[in-house]
Amino acid sequence: MIIPMNETFFRYAVDSFVDHLYRWQTLVGAFIAVLAPIILWLFSEYFKERKNRKQYLYYLQRMIVDQINLLIDTRGTINDFVGQKVDNLLSRIDQNPESAYSANTAFFPMFSVRPMPDDINKISSGSGYIDNKVAKVYALSRDFPHIIDDIRMQLKDTIDRNEKIAFGRFNSPEIQKEQFKENLIEYKRMVTKELLEINIPLYLTKLAEVLVAVREKFNRSSIMWKIKFDPRWKLYDDKETYLRARERIIENMDAYFKTATERQLKDIEERLARV
Repeated sequence: MIIPMNETFFRYAVDSFVDHLYRWQTLVGAFIAVLAPIILWLFSEYFKERKNRKQYLYYLQRMIVDQINLLIDTRGTINDFVGQKVDNLLSRIDQNPESAYSANTAFFPMFSVRPMPDDINKISSGSGYIDNKVAKVYALSRDFPHIIDDIRMQLKDTIDRNEKIAFGRFNSPEIQKEQFKENLIEYKRMVTKELLEINIPLYLTKLAEVLVAVREKFNRSSIMWKIKFDPRWKLYDDKETYLRARERIIENMDAYFKTATERQLKDIEERLARV
C-alpha cells in the first residue's frame, strides 16, 4: 500500500513535534529541578527575615515603652526633689539666725537612668523612616544619663562651694546666705526649665513618634507599608509630582502619624499627672 505524500508529511510532523515536546519537557524538568531548591531557599530566607523583623519590631516596642516608663519615673522623682528638698533647703536658710552662716545640705535622689541597648541601632526595621527615628532616640537615650549626672554634680558643687565660703567666713553671714539662696534658686530654675520643661518633653515626644510608627509597621505587611508610604509604589501624572512626593515623604509620614502621636502623648501626660 502506498501512503500518500501528504499523510507521510503529517506523520513526520507529528513525530517531530512529539520528539521536540519530549526534549523541551526534559529540559524544563531539569531546569525546574535545579531551580526548586533555590526558590525554596529564597522563600525560606524571605519568611525568616520577615519573622526576624517582626521580632525586632516587638523588641523595639518593649524598649521604647521601657524608656517612656523610665522618663515618667524620672520626671516624678526630679519634680518632687526640686519641689520639696530644694524648697526645704531654701526655707532652712531663712530660719538661721541673722548672725549665723548657713551650711545646710541636700542630697540628690539616687535612681537608675539607663540608655537604650546598643543592638537597637544595629538592626533595620525595614523602613528608613523608622530607622532614622530610632537613631535619634538612641542618641537621646545615650545623652540623658549624662544630663542627670551633670544635674547631680551641679547640686554637689553648689553645696560644696557654699560650705567653703561659710566655713572660711569670706563674706558676712547675710551676704553668704543671700548668695547661697540665689545659687539654689538658679539651680532649681535650671532643672525645672531645661530638664522638666525641655529635655524630658522633647525625649518623650520622640519616643512617642517612634512607638506609633513601629506599631503601625508591626500591624502592616511590608508590601502594604510600601504601598501606603513609598512614592515608588504609586502612580503619578508626571515626573515632577513624583519627585515632590519623594522629597516630602518624611513630612507626609509625620503628618500621617501626628494624630496618633498626640493621643500617645496625651496618655503619657495623664500618667505624669498621676505620679
